[in-house]
Amino acid sequence: MRVQKALLYPLVRENVPLVRFRKLVEQEFSLEIVEAVSPPAYHVDGKDASYLDEGENTNFILSGDFDKAMGRCDCILLAKTEEWSYSEYLLEIVDHLITACKNHKNIYCTQKLPEPYHTFFQAYAGRYSVEFSVLEKKIPPLDINRLDRIYPIHTPILAVAGMNEDCGEFGLQLGLLQTLREEGYRVSYVGSNEYAEWTGGYAFPRAELETLPYSFEIKIKYLNAWFRKLEEAEAPDVILLGIPGGTMPIDEYNLNSCGYFAYLTGCAVTVDFTVLTIPCVEYLPEYLTQCQEDMKYRYHLPVDCLCLSNIQITPPVLEEAKTIVEKDVFSAKRVGRMMDLYREKDVEILEAENAKTYRDIVKRLYAKLG
Repeated sequence: MRVQKALLYPLVRENVPLVRFRKLVEQEFSLEIVEAVSPPAYHVDGKDASYLDEGENTNFILSGDFDKAMGRCDCILLAKTEEWSYSEYLLEIVDHLITACKNHKNIYCTQKLPEPYHTFFQAYAGRYSVEFSVLEKKIPPLDINRLDRIYPIHTPILAVAGMNEDCGEFGLQLGLLQTLREEGYRVSYVGSNEYAEWTGGYAFPRAELETLPYSFEIKIKYLNAWFRKLEEAEAPDVILLGIPGGTMPIDEYNLNSCGYFAYLTGCAVTVDFTVLTIPCVEYLPEYLTQCQEDMKYRYHLPVDCLCLSNIQITPPVLEEAKTIVEKDVFSAKRVGRMMDLYREKDVEILEAENAKTYRDIVKRLYAKLG
């Protein structure tokens, strides 16, 4: 199959790992990400993609001109964005997609667009004989009437969870996925967001679980059956699992869904190795120990490794507007200083945005599994 040259749009901090680990996308869908465009307000033209997330260098230079970048590509990879609810940015996205259709560029999405936009672009793309589709990889629907009990999952499970949601988990997952595959292991990847499907994995079935009109027991049995189906279909050496949502409350106003998906996961399957990412904050060792205890006894997820992300909740925002969560992203230098503070307190911690960490975690996984 011919490899299509793809433009990733819009590129924001949350999806920079797709650029950093772009080979994973090419291997799954024969799509080579060669261009990426961010919203004009980001001012990233000519800068490395790592400028957005302060992670390791990607060797990928960003463009600020959609039309020029599109001219060098065969298709558009339309990233998930919450901006559909904002009219000014929405008009820009719609205008760029119309231009792409007129220039005979295929358009691939992470998920269906809100209506009526999805129906409109399906028809509009057809007018210009270009493909407009959702790139997805799904487990076939399960019959909830046949969920009778919990069955064992025999494949080792390596889980990545975050103290807070969006705490460096996604990039860490892709780094581990690439490392495991490079070492020759068959990996079934279940990611914490829809982008997992672009890298040969599956998105955690949060939508299915949320829409089940049944008790916790049925949801747990459903998730267990979902993992059994995955294990039977792919016969992997290891399952890499990204758990969506946070696990610890930020404060009394922001509860991170009370660890809802972590709880369901710990009840549905036995996780063999858990990595917990934490914000770029100096916590007391006693608090981190308490978090590890909570993960073990509340969620049945024994924490084998802590990873420090470069993301921090912005305290002033929490003080002024209790229900609004904003995040600061820090440089490697700032993260390094925070790592030194933890070392001084004899807290063993790894750096989430670091290639050495991926190899270290894999070695620890092998050692634990014997």
